[in-house]
Amino acid sequence: MQLGQYQREHEELTRFIQNLVGDGTIIVSKISHGNHSSQVHIHLRKQVNESTTTDSFRLFLELGTVIPSGMNVYNPVIIQDIKKNLSKETVHGAFPKWFL
Repeated sequence: MQLGQYQREHEELTRFIQNLVGDGTIIVSKISHGNHSSQVHIHLRKQVNESTTTDSFRLFLELGTVIPSGMNVYNPVIIQDIKKNLSKETVHGAFPKWFL
């Protein structure tokens, strides 16, 4: 996968999550493979002000499909599966202090 494609998928997922939870200050730091083949970790930060963000925290997300060995988690198919399985409640539940 080319770097440009990786960047587009990363930005698209950030916008998706921001729209999902109604908070434009949430930023996807990275996506990584989870503890098993059908799980991903979405690392999120929150923009506090122009120059400061929170530390990055992991959201564990169970996907509906198995990620084939060696497949990049930024693959468009995986990104679509993330979107399908991610909900506002999941993000709020993982980071309750961000939504007080």
